[in-house]
Amino acid sequence: MNYQEIGERIRKIRKEELNKSREEFAEELSISTNTASRLENANNVVRNVEVFLKISEISGYTMEELLLGQNITTEKEKIRKRINYLLNVLTEDDLEYIFTIINDFIKYKHKEDVVTLKDIKDKIKHNK
Repeated sequence: MNYQEIGERIRKIRKEELNKSREEFAEELSISTNTASRLENANNVVRNVEVFLKISEISGYTMEELLLGQNITTEKEKIRKRINYLLNVLTEDDLEYIFTIINDFIKYKHKEDVVTLKDIKDKIKHNK
């Protein structure tokens, strides 16, 4: 394994996709900023598999993608994995709030697709 490439890959994911500072990233991984720096710069080999598993959870990438550079996960799958990770760390109140926002978004974004009971009744009357 090329640890320099792994570190570069992780740095790119942290900066460009997750939009996190090294400090935020380290805190989310429950590691020191120094360890996060060593991981990205490949100064010392980080052998703790749990760190890579956590990066996988946070980023939506598989372990193969992180460690070997294989691109097998679609962007949509990565986003779903990242959302799933976030949903697992939120409180019930936070989830309820987010559900309300998503529901409102769907109603607004897809208002022409939303069918109400009144719409169905009107369609039935119109077809008779």
